[in-house]
Amino acid sequence: MAAAGAEVVALVVDSQERNQAFRKRWKLPFPVLSDPEGTQVLQPLDLWNAEERGGIAVPALLAISGQGQELFRCLSRDFADRVNDEDVLERLEGMALAPIEVPSTLPIDESVPAESSEALKGAFPEAAYTPLMNGNYYGAVALSRRVTHEESLAEIKAHMKMSKSFVDAWTQRRKS
Repeated sequence: MAAAGAEVVALVVDSQERNQAFRKRWKLPFPVLSDPEGTQVLQPLDLWNAEERGGIAVPALLAISGQGQELFRCLSRDFADRVNDEDVLERLEGMALAPIEVPSTLPIDESVPAESSEALKGAFPEAAYTPLMNGNYYGAVALSRRVTHEESLAEIKAHMKMSKSFVDAWTQRRKS
């Protein structure tokens, strides 16, 4: 992303302690920031869903310039609707932004918190990720063979692409 002029940063409502435990567990090479009440960033950017679990972030991807100008946003309809990396890169490359320098990886403390730690209580377990995404993919494959409505079929195919992209990225990450 840096070559396309962007840096990845996640913003969620969880505590910073939980975010760091999550980042360590998944070996994320980008920061995971916290806005627990949504007042600092999420609400001002209209990315706050007060209806779910007492308030959470709306799943979204924003591209913001170094000067703080919003370049584009991709809002997800729900937790299972995510934009693909390739689509984001294509949009960024189309903007012809200057490359930026970011560390190739952030230092990650290799000591992953115990699954029983308070910081990870209720967090999605690593071992469940591949089966979940494969289930998403193959469920969508089955639906794609039954549905004939063009708009519905396009949604199913987008979900297939997203699920496959996630599994491929996860598999690649685990190899490195």
